[in-house]
Amino acid sequence: GSADHGPFNAEDVEALLGVPTLATIPHFSRARSRPPAVTVCAPGDARDGRGDRWSHAGTAAELVIVSDPRSSGAEAFRTLRAALLFATTAPPRVVLVTSASPGEGKTVGALNLAGALAATGSRVVLVDADLRRPACHRVLGVSNGTGLADILSGAAGLAGVVQCNVMPGLDFVAAGPTPPDAAELIGSAAMRGVLEQMADAYDVVVVDSSPVLPVADATTLARLVDGVVLVIK
Repeated sequence: GSADHGPFNAEDVEALLGVPTLATIPHFSRARSRPPAVTVCAPGDARDGRGDRWSHAGTAAELVIVSDPRSSGAEAFRTLRAALLFATTAPPRVVLVTSASPGEGKTVGALNLAGALAATGSRVVLVDADLRRPACHRVLGVSNGTGLADILSGAAGLAGVVQCNVMPGLDFVAAGPTPPDAAELIGSAAMRGVLEQMADAYDVVVVDSSPVLPVADATTLARLVDGVVLVIK
């Protein structure tokens, strides 16, 4: 916020964007003592042996829905889940998570939202469609060797790249090697086809994309999904 206005709050965001606030997510490390720092708004197969990794200590701190399920941060993501599912007459099947700029929390938001949806027993897949600067695999501690870029280029099929049960009940498609033609791949007919294939195989598809302002990828993807969740720091 500007010096004369002070920090923006959820009401300011709703007034500026004309869209409802779905949830306000507290900064995890300060959730018990500080006010919320992140606002979320919405415009309109073989297993790899990691299935039991979440029963052990050392879960990434960013994955609060698993590492600290009784915290206010985890509860905020459950609130986001409920608000998203009831935001429209029919629950969205394919949801895009993005932000205006890097560093606002979109990837952590996508990961925890996907985990919260999977916790209901729904079949959920998280797709890292940020082909330029992917980060989901690092938080999850899994491979980025193959992924969405390989599917879109025709080098692999969905069954060959999906990583099963990376979080309880959650499957994952990494971004894969950074391609030279990311914008063209995101805007291709193959991208539409793979989202349709996933929507047929899963109850919910959560897509983490590049931020809106630096590149056009998220704007392109927004035409292919049922709803967009915008994360605002």
